[in-house]
Amino acid sequence: MAIGFEAAGAIRPGRRAATTAADDRPDPTDPTDPTGRTGQSGRIALPGYARGAVVLAIAALPLLTPSFAGNSGPVDLFIVFAIGCVLFAACSEHVLVRLPLALPVWLSLIAGALGAAVHDRLPHSALMLAQDLLMLLWGGAVATAAQHGPTLSSLMRWWTRAGVASAFLLIVGVVAGVKKLSGYTPRETNRAAFLFGDPNRCGLYLMLAFLIMRAAQYPSRPIIRYACCATVLVATLLTGSNAAIAGLAVAVVAAAFVSAGRRGGVVKLVAVGSVATVLAGTAVLSLNVGQTSDSAGNVGILANNLGRATKSTDSRSTILQENWRLYLDNDPFGLGPDGTKDTLKQQGAGYVKEAHNDYIAAANERGVLGMAALLLFVALVGVRAARLMSLHPPRHLTEHVPRPDVLGATALGVAVTAAFHQTLHFRHEWAFLGLLAGAALLAVRGRQAR
Repeated sequence: MAIGFEAAGAIRPGRRAATTAADDRPDPTDPTDPTGRTGQSGRIALPGYARGAVVLAIAALPLLTPSFAGNSGPVDLFIVFAIGCVLFAACSEHVLVRLPLALPVWLSLIAGALGAAVHDRLPHSALMLAQDLLMLLWGGAVATAAQHGPTLSSLMRWWTRAGVASAFLLIVGVVAGVKKLSGYTPRETNRAAFLFGDPNRCGLYLMLAFLIMRAAQYPSRPIIRYACCATVLVATLLTGSNAAIAGLAVAVVAAAFVSAGRRGGVVKLVAVGSVATVLAGTAVLSLNVGQTSDSAGNVGILANNLGRATKSTDSRSTILQENWRLYLDNDPFGLGPDGTKDTLKQQGAGYVKEAHNDYIAAANERGVLGMAALLLFVALVGVRAARLMSLHPPRHLTEHVPRPDVLGATALGVAVTAAFHQTLHFRHEWAFLGLLAGAALLAVRGRQAR
């Protein structure tokens, strides 16, 4: 079994484990070989049963209800099965296994365990640490499949199909009043969640589905693709997730900049960027959030997005203040995973909530080492996104991902959503990170082949 680690070593078949190579170093592979065979490095194409298992898990991502023990759901059965199939293929077929982001995740695990042990919360935090490990393996399974161009294309198409189907069923549930499809809950009576159990989790999934559809340029007929995009966009609005809308807007704008640069060069890119910056700055300075929120509250589909902007902003501001105070009083080890809410409650805080922010959560719950791990995590994802947003992508990449700039820009959208919610345990976010890693490897191989 060959294993490629992020920012670490790679164990090659027939060599001692101490032999290392960078994870993103191009494999000695002919990019045009559809079989995915390599030389001494093993093969990059999973056998059919393993590819099918990963595809099935991607398609099953919306299946988060009914909820099982430990915040698990039906999709986790598919995820564990996919991981098992990939590991079996690695052992039996000598497939090169990818573990993107392994180093920052291991550092984060150590930081979380250390913080939990210092504050006597290790049993309480064990579930979160186990979820970290599962997500690392899940992202690795997707990346291992996605390092093979045709498989990456297939995964993106299956995500598109599942995303459009989920969006359509969600809209039907809202219009027809079918709660099992709309996902309305007693706590969120006006925000659709489909089968995700949470509107924000559903919103992020649909945001990713929209952007992956654009990156894959699938369906191939533009009129059908535009209809599918509209369906997913309407469903995203129905979730009422401002984070998803903000992330989607950032990703679309970033991809548009890169697209302008590809068509007109750096000069056009700078010109478009300057105009867009001026327009965005003017809009922000002249925007009255309260008035806009009140006006949007009277418009059906916007009532749970812009219509609650004032309330959401006030809530996030209070959470930020409470967590900042907690950070100043905290020690360098952190509180341990899932320790924010319990600590605020013990301190008698006026607003007891989780951090709702991956960056703040890392600082408060995993301490200095956890923040370093998160910075490394962001840097490595950023490097991959930058490769895909190149003004001159290699042909070997665009053959399988027609719009790699959109896939790269999606990472920026995910970074935005992480400032509103703790998304690092979302299965679909790790599936996307796996796709991103696979596409970045294709970009490296394509440039090497030039």
